[in-house]
Amino acid sequence: SAETYAGVDFWASDRLKLPRYGLHKNLVQNPGFEQDFHFWGFDTLGTCKESRLEEYYEIVAEGAFAGKRCVKLRGEQGQSPAGISTFSIPVEPGKTYVLSFHARADKPGRSLAVNARTADWPVFPIQKTFSVDTEWKRQSAEFLAPNGAVSLAFSIPALAEDSTVWLDAVQLEAGALTAYAEKPAGVTLVTAARDHSVEPGAPAQATLRLHGPAGAAGKLGVTATDLFGAVVHASDQEIKLDESGAAAIALPWADVLDRGLYIVETHLSLADGFAD
Repeated sequence: SAETYAGVDFWASDRLKLPRYGLHKNLVQNPGFEQDFHFWGFDTLGTCKESRLEEYYEIVAEGAFAGKRCVKLRGEQGQSPAGISTFSIPVEPGKTYVLSFHARADKPGRSLAVNARTADWPVFPIQKTFSVDTEWKRQSAEFLAPNGAVSLAFSIPALAEDSTVWLDAVQLEAGALTAYAEKPAGVTLVTAARDHSVEPGAPAQATLRLHGPAGAAGKLGVTATDLFGAVVHASDQEIKLDESGAAAIALPWADVLDRGLYIVETHLSLADGFAD
């Protein structure tokens, strides 16, 4: 099927729809956090006790290396929280890949732990702590894919004092290191809850936030289905981004959905030929 990546047909084997990994050299989805935490979750390892902080990870709309947003990582004295992590990314076993990222810190010599998890436990081709200074700097690590999937996690290890590191422009690519790049446009679902788990009866306050080239025009298709595949909403409309390369589309129909789990799928096509 069209959901075949790295030799695995994810639709046939598990009825999964994946991002279009063949569309761009950068396999990390939402690598610059322009779509908030979309396609990002948490690592599986960490230790925290009686934390003073409510959140260790925050999207900030200032001081980014590329684009308008980056992620702010807070380090708390003596704590080792689970890192912010990509979803599992299909890779070809035996092939060389390079992970790169841009980071800066509140003080010179701060630490950023980077870990690559794979489909086999505990096979971690990257387990490294990088030194981060106050100016944006690109750092990288090369590895040989030991199996068919990898996820990439970033965290601040337990330190003697609180610290802050900003992360942006993450890239995973096959072969040698090349210049950072990402898809030119994207769509973000924003709701009343960060993880979209809206309390039953509460308004979803759902909006689609678009980003891309300033003034870009095109079409956006939106389809929502319930857990059993029944379509609860379908629409197509013309879109145009403003001079800052942004647009927002409200989804009032989401406020009247019955209690349940829903999947929102978007199809964006720009006049210049880009489609995702």
